[in-house]
Amino acid sequence: MLAEATRAQVTPPMYGYGFFLQGEGTLQHYGHNGGAPGMNGELRIYPQLGYVIVALSNVDPPGATRMADFIEARMPVADAKAERP
Repeated sequence: MLAEATRAQVTPPMYGYGFFLQGEGTLQHYGHNGGAPGMNGELRIYPQLGYVIVALSNVDPPGATRMADFIEARMPVADAKAERP
């Protein structure tokens, strides 16, 4: 079920069943975001790297998205699984 939920079902934009699909290579990720005045949230799951970013903010969008972008820009791009014991 996870494979179907994270496979592109609608293009463009790349969207599975409930998840946006973005990025390329090891930074390919899926997740979801949303917000309204005074709140914003972002979830990004990087299966190839084994990382998850959850950003929550008490400010108007795109506060959490900008925070997640900042973190993503500093993530390792090498295959993290190759370095794990």
